[in-house]
Amino acid sequence: MRIKEEIKRLGYFWFPAESDTKFPGTLSIFDGGIIELELIYARGSEIRALGERWERIVGQIEKEDFVTLDLCEFRKGEHLNGISKILYNVKMAITGVPYKEGEKSCFKSLSFSVEGLDDWVGLNEVTIDGLPRGEGTITLSYNQPEHIEINLENGMQLFIMSTFTCPGRFSINKDYTLSQKVEEFNICPVTSFTLSAPDGRAFQEFKPVVKEITAFLCFAANRFVCINSMSAEAVNPHRDIIDGATRMAPNKIYYESWPHSKDEPESPRPKSIEFSVLKDHGEKIIKKWRAIFEQIEPALNLYLLALTGAHPTSQGRFLALAQALEACHRRINGGTESFGERIENIVEPYTEIVGNKETQRELICKIANTRTYFTHYLSNREPKAAKGEELRHLCFKMEYFFQLYILQLLDFNTPHPSLDRFLASEFFIPETPEPKM
Repeated sequence: MRIKEEIKRLGYFWFPAESDTKFPGTLSIFDGGIIELELIYARGSEIRALGERWERIVGQIEKEDFVTLDLCEFRKGEHLNGISKILYNVKMAITGVPYKEGEKSCFKSLSFSVEGLDDWVGLNEVTIDGLPRGEGTITLSYNQPEHIEINLENGMQLFIMSTFTCPGRFSINKDYTLSQKVEEFNICPVTSFTLSAPDGRAFQEFKPVVKEITAFLCFAANRFVCINSMSAEAVNPHRDIIDGATRMAPNKIYYESWPHSKDEPESPRPKSIEFSVLKDHGEKIIKKWRAIFEQIEPALNLYLLALTGAHPTSQGRFLALAQALEACHRRINGGTESFGERIENIVEPYTEIVGNKETQRELICKIANTRTYFTHYLSNREPKAAKGEELRHLCFKMEYFFQLYILQLLDFNTPHPSLDRFLASEFFIPETPEPKM
């Protein structure tokens, strides 16, 4: 979960079973959805043992009103001059609602936005008329991506909506362009995802679906993306336990999940699945993805680490990709094949790109020998292992084969021009000029 700026809120907190005793404290939320709660109390205050685990703590904080903190766990306690501090780790925070002891959340919809999808969705294709100087207006023109609706097998519906927000004063023209004063001009592309469950579901039922969808977006856009905001709409508005007022505002939700990745691919990568494909085939693709996700998740995580440049060397990137390919094939197909045989099964459908059988065999042997050398450092494999520029290009090829293999699992039977073109280019490695003496 992307938290661009640390959230810090002062307030009063209490345990639902002992709501008469309130403690001042500070709620902090960091990038990655990491949540901490610090409570302050005088030594004379009545409180249970510090080491006891508290599943739920409720509070009233600045800016957000009420908040419910779930899966709270004591971290440490400090005592200084008659004042004590308790620090808790918190797994989830829901704003706007003070749940009681044992009360379960029940939402009819959950919405979240994802950072890093502008290119994939096409929201970067913007035409601006007017110069950003002087008086007058600027007109923003863009093609509005169609909203997508997908029915999931668990009874939920997934809605995908993409648009721009324009903070400040602006007007909408008859031709659906936007006009805004030059000095106020600012555009923010937004792609939001909404899971709808009119019958009401607990957050724990939404959570795995959100994870699957976010992972799909990483694969489809071929880059690491993460959630940057989340809110939910309760089935029944919650009544304030103090004044009885009904709370209608959506509940913001924070929890620990994938953090923002500061590492970007060293060069542009082809998209695995175009956004436009979801319009006609989204339901089939998402359902198939959810069906195989548990099996491919470990391999996908290794692939994404390699993709984002998390490994400082080509050797580390290569080993991550080799393990990703092997793990994915093993978890899908089982069997006792060797690493080389599994790579051969993955590469075989793309003979037209790789070349004849001899070229294909050379590629498979190069991957197998390089993996054996970097794993065991056997001296007899070193001359057969890829190094330098050859190793870098070998990593690119393995990335593309991973994508193509997953697309096979998703029942993509049509050619993939973008991926095929990039993959084919990797089999024509430019000669590296010899260094001058």
